[in-house]
Amino acid sequence: MDKPLCVNKVDPVCGMALTLIEDVETSTLEGKTYGFCSKGCKETFEGDPKKYIENPVARKSMSEPMGSPEKPAAPIEMPPPMKPPL
Repeated sequence: MDKPLCVNKVDPVCGMALTLIEDVETSTLEGKTYGFCSKGCKETFEGDPKKYIENPVARKSMSEPMGSPEKPAAPIEMPPPMKPPL
């Protein structure tokens, strides 16, 4: 089944890319269809659509750090390579 044509490529509530979602939830407002990653995000949007249309959440990226840690993580030490049996 084809995904519905939405005016957004990113969920305005949580920031998830809709291209990653198989079954996009939708809501139509003033003739425009908005897509959401889940029923929960759709319901949140419908509770205050103007908030999310005017100020959508930025797209989440897996490559962006999740905040700045207070100290850098310790480097991962790899074990020495194993020698083949004689």
